[in-house]
Amino acid sequence: MSSSSSLFRKWRRWLNRIYDGQLRHLLVNQQVFHQLQEALRQQSGGYRTTGAHLAAWMVQGYVAFASTTIRRMVEPAKKSWKSISLRILLDDLKCNDTLLTRKRYRRMYRASTVECLADEHFDCIVRKKGAPHMTASRIERDIVFLKRATDPVRSLVNKVIAHTEEDRRRIGRTTYTQLDTAIESLETTFKRYQLLITGANWGLPRPRRNVAADLRKIWP
Repeated sequence: MSSSSSLFRKWRRWLNRIYDGQLRHLLVNQQVFHQLQEALRQQSGGYRTTGAHLAAWMVQGYVAFASTTIRRMVEPAKKSWKSISLRILLDDLKCNDTLLTRKRYRRMYRASTVECLADEHFDCIVRKKGAPHMTASRIERDIVFLKRATDPVRSLVNKVIAHTEEDRRRIGRTTYTQLDTAIESLETTFKRYQLLITGANWGLPRPRRNVAADLRKIWP
């Protein structure tokens, strides 16, 4: 059986992989897409009259990338292959919740300039003042929260992008707002468990990509 120290090393490694290989690129693409939306809004006729095909291609690419990345981050474990996702991380933490203690969390803050904030931060993470550890039931509620927030996007991937649903009317339309909501839920949940496991939010602030000047060359 893995020792607690090896489990935490594994979870830290997974956090790195999830952030570098999934979440960071998702946040960058969302930011660029919002700049594209703003550039198109500033046009009197929008992309319908200027660079219509280019704009439609850019939108299509963003929706496909963002949707598949969101699904990848909430994909549960499968027996046929080994994968890493935020959902798989949460499931693993849920099975080992007795290790996620306040006592351990305090040790990460010991002798630091923010040692006095350890209990306050832990209360915020577990969302219960004075709780001795993060419970499996609390982690399960976070899993349910992610599932609800990402359901419309996962349906889009499963029924439209990766496969073709015979009756398209059964799926409904996935909106940009639903994409943003799903991304926000993933970022919020990632931050919480990153702080729980590492005691730091090393993935923040958000990565920045300013392409407004480039977009103005196309839509001045």
